[in-house]
Amino acid sequence: MIAAIPVDCEQHPPSELALFRLMIRLMNSAIGSLHLARGGLYQQSVALLRDVMETTFLLDLFASDSAELQRWIEMPAEEREKHFKPWKVRKKLDERDGFQQQKRKAAYRMLSSYGAHPTPEGFSVISPDNMTALGPFPSAPRFKALVEEAALRVTEGALTCLKHAGRARPDLHEKRDVFLPLVQWLMERRSPYSAGGTTPPP
Repeated sequence: MIAAIPVDCEQHPPSELALFRLMIRLMNSAIGSLHLARGGLYQQSVALLRDVMETTFLLDLFASDSAELQRWIEMPAEEREKHFKPWKVRKKLDERDGFQQQKRKAAYRMLSSYGAHPTPEGFSVISPDNMTALGPFPSAPRFKALVEEAALRVTEGALTCLKHAGRARPDLHEKRDVFLPLVQWLMERRSPYSAGGTTPPP
């Protein structure tokens, strides 16, 4: 679904090009995360899922406020880093959606603790049977957990990318008609960042 949206990137104005490139970054990070998980490098896989989440949050903010996209493109790097800190982006999204329980923060912190930042909690990802391993190792429970997390994060990313679908190629509607029924259970329930959370499909 995500791959169906960007088209002829170099022929679009800078704002649309930036959106397309963010979508491609999201998809590349998702692919990389699954490759690493299959290869037994679970901590690195989690770190890339956090990148998927962070990129999704940016795309979501830009979908509701195009001025923010323009600021993100035009600001000097130092100002952009301050204005678009991940916690500030999450705060804006929570305020927009009326969410007060900071579930975006909790999800981001979880992926940070287990993958992106060196923490004691993260040792469990590299320690089969509590014996820390050097390099990759097979682990069905870790792989299953990562695939489930990836399914949630990448689906959320795809739904967010669809908010920018006005810039799509003609066959997008056919792909969307196939994709959306597969995630109808998610769309019928509240966001995973709302007070109620979501219910998994039967």
